[in-house]
Amino acid sequence: MIRFAIFLSLGLAVPLFSIAQDGAFEINQACVEEGCFDGDDPGFPVNIMSSGVYKLTSNLTVGDSHGILVNSGLGPVEIDLNGYAVIGPNECSGEPVTKCNEVTQERGVIAPDGVSVKNGSVSGFEIGVDCTGCRMANLHISDNTRSGATAGVGANETGLIARNCVFESNLYYGVRLKGEGNLVEGSIARFNGNAGITGSNAVSGVIRNNTISNNEGTGEFVGINFGANVLVTGNSFERAFNGGVSADDNSCAGEKC
Repeated sequence: MIRFAIFLSLGLAVPLFSIAQDGAFEINQACVEEGCFDGDDPGFPVNIMSSGVYKLTSNLTVGDSHGILVNSGLGPVEIDLNGYAVIGPNECSGEPVTKCNEVTQERGVIAPDGVSVKNGSVSGFEIGVDCTGCRMANLHISDNTRSGATAGVGANETGLIARNCVFESNLYYGVRLKGEGNLVEGSIARFNGNAGITGSNAVSGVIRNNTISNNEGTGEFVGINFGANVLVTGNSFERAFNGGVSADDNSCAGEKC
């Protein structure tokens, strides 16, 4: 780890930020108190103001605040949770979830277009990962009082890409899709209080090779207003799904659907 500092006239070194040996900016609970890098004010949220690679080196325990906030228009930003967790104060109970104690209505990670988030867990917020055009991989997202992840703010926004994620025990939806170009692949959506995957405003996308089970709501996959360009293929559902265009290679309760 390389530690950068400025030196004051009194001869004191004041640390500004840490960079890991691989060149990534470090984020951890200790540095949050003073700001983890240039442009990040003390306390939560951790505010990312420039492109680059950012890596957690501890869990982040967050109160009534966003956890990590990436400003829009920065270019490529990679957030590697590095096996650690971003933990909010909300907790949910039931399988599927029936209730949560909502302490915060904030987001665990806010990730605009051009951001990737990977390799860890996000839990205990209103929305785990608020993702407009972002990419997610190898995440476990749970115990959020609205959705594990949501994409876009309208039909013209860029959707999310999620691979090899688990969306579990969120009060409403595991994943809520909006906009264009969505992809959910190789993921699990289970024990959510409504649909495992939903997307009434999703214009286009692919839902491929996922396992969706033990969710409440109208069917395992709710998509009443899905456009004709949302392809549903190779998935395993506990029961029938609604919406989208089926490739006729899905399994619903063990039967082809």
